[in-house]
Amino acid sequence: MKTSIVAYNPSYHNKDIEWLSHHLRAMDLLELREKGKWDGIDTLKEAIQHKGYKNYCAYGDDGAMIGVLGISEKPMYEDMYCIWFMGSTAMETSLPIKREFVRRSKQMLETWKAEYGRLFNYVHRENHLIRSWLLSVGATLYDTDCQEYQLFIID
Repeated sequence: MKTSIVAYNPSYHNKDIEWLSHHLRAMDLLELREKGKWDGIDTLKEAIQHKGYKNYCAYGDDGAMIGVLGISEKPMYEDMYCIWFMGSTAMETSLPIKREFVRRSKQMLETWKAEYGRLFNYVHRENHLIRSWLLSVGATLYDTDCQEYQLFIID
């Protein structure tokens, strides 16, 4: 299993984004809904087309979409750049896909850390898959005033 991560191109990837909107991981949907930002495909398109971010699509070697991810082009808080990821249910149901994505995403994070420096965002406490992944890539988790979310920073 090999994962490819390619720069988002609306004319090429929007069908896959639509597919992903129907196959998002339950925790990613929960995070979007709790922020009042879920109305289906339009929300996902808005997220990946957001100005000021470099966004990417991740695919398995069979061409199936694994998820979407991105990084802010400028620091969003102090000297830190905001990163984000939303994944398909394949991240939870296929161990080979999960392993390969973790391997490939670690490489991408190393590149981002070298280019941008400190990375951050927030993660729901119940998002065990992503919290485990964050810890595996060296993130530090911090409690916040919001009981459901933790701040993560990758130095």
